[in-house]
Amino acid sequence: MAELRVAQRAIGIIGAGIAGPVFALQMLSHPTLRSLYKVTLFDQGSDPYTLSDTERMQTAGAAVGMSPNGIYPLYQLGLKEDIEKISTEIVGVSTWRAAYGPDSKPFQRVKDTVPGPHKLISRAEYASWSEDLQTNMRAMERRQLRAVLLDRIKSLGGDISWGKRLHALEALPDGSIKALFDDHHERTLDLVVGADGGWSRVRQHIILQQNHSASTTAAAAARWAPPYSNASNVYGIATHAPLQPGRDDTHGILLPRGLLSTSPLPANHIRWDLMVPEPADAPPHDVPAPVSPAADEEEPWQAAIAPGPYPRARTAALLRRHAAVFHPSARTFGRLLARSTRIVHAPLRQRVWTRSEIQGGGNGVVVGDAARLMLPSSGSGAAFAVEDGSVLAAAILNNPPRGERGGFQEALGRYAAARVGRGEKMRARADVYAKVVLGARWWWRVVREGVVLLAAAAAAAGGQGCGTGARARKDVKQFPFDLRVDVRLEKE
Repeated sequence: MAELRVAQRAIGIIGAGIAGPVFALQMLSHPTLRSLYKVTLFDQGSDPYTLSDTERMQTAGAAVGMSPNGIYPLYQLGLKEDIEKISTEIVGVSTWRAAYGPDSKPFQRVKDTVPGPHKLISRAEYASWSEDLQTNMRAMERRQLRAVLLDRIKSLGGDISWGKRLHALEALPDGSIKALFDDHHERTLDLVVGADGGWSRVRQHIILQQNHSASTTAAAAARWAPPYSNASNVYGIATHAPLQPGRDDTHGILLPRGLLSTSPLPANHIRWDLMVPEPADAPPHDVPAPVSPAADEEEPWQAAIAPGPYPRARTAALLRRHAAVFHPSARTFGRLLARSTRIVHAPLRQRVWTRSEIQGGGNGVVVGDAARLMLPSSGSGAAFAVEDGSVLAAAILNNPPRGERGGFQEALGRYAAARVGRGEKMRARADVYAKVVLGARWWWRVVREGVVLLAAAAAAAGGQGCGTGARARKDVKQFPFDLRVDVRLEKE
């Protein structure tokens, strides 16, 4: 008798950043999910396997911190060796206070600036230690993490379609969804997973499906857009950074207005983030500023500023203004800046979309930044993206679809219910932390002074005020490090 074979349901993932590939990998790695579903990744970018190193760098992000709640699913997928190879463990965390330092002289190179006043506030070790994983939070380049995920997907025979920019989604009467791309390619899918970032087309489709009348169109647009946080972030990676021995901590440097944070990466690289308050008027979200021709007096690092919503001259002036900020291992931020090969300046936006906005009752859902957009102060954007892909796969495993087409509503509803509350809790924490460290308003500067005094007193009492103490490894189980997501059938 011939074996009865069940047709696989088609799942399309829009976006191949972090959350999308993690979900695809979970679906491909579990034998039951792999047998029941045909998963395809669609991404608007070019195939990275056909690009030169220079071209890959032009589209690369900076670095991410991966906390234990995000590391766990990656290790469960068999990626431990790969993750450890591309990352560094964040063991020591030092907090400093620093002034801007003397203004650079005309035509002075940023690497030659003299550091301004500074002071160590506190130092801690093993602040994110996970006993079950035997590691702290880990720092890694985003492009390398993405490459690890995509390589494993390819090794498992996964389907990735490059150069596919989503144009629109059309809900069909039988519950399926037709995806239309800018190149006129079409694909009918049982489930669409939007992993397409803060300005997600998939989330836009979900919201508009619930707002059919003209009177609600404007409200729907407002619900779709991520609000501006009156701050911007400049981030980059310094290569072959000049380091002082014994200063390889992750450093958070409080500035009069803003925060500079850095972490070591493999191959003597350092990732850095400069978060500063900005005026309330936000630049257009997807319209790059005109690129002005390079001036003769420009330094090489200025050419590394990627095109974006801020004019390059404005970004360069902002960075030059911070060049004399003290840095514990490089002496000044300017020395890191001089060795940076890619610099990105972006407005900061933050929002956690509601359950009905990330899963509106149809067969569409969003994950990662498309479901919640976090400030860098959360330190959890990448880990939450990994959680999303894993929670969604587990929800589908335990709540299989009904009917001939579509039928994922129960699984998607359970996923959305599990994720919104956790995201909102993280958003609230990150929002308060950002306001304190940015110090844009006088009352937040007062709060910051109090926090600094308490931190210094606590560190001194614990023997770590001068950065020489060492804390014993103690399992850190509090939010957000507490979650462990397994893709397996729940016990009955």
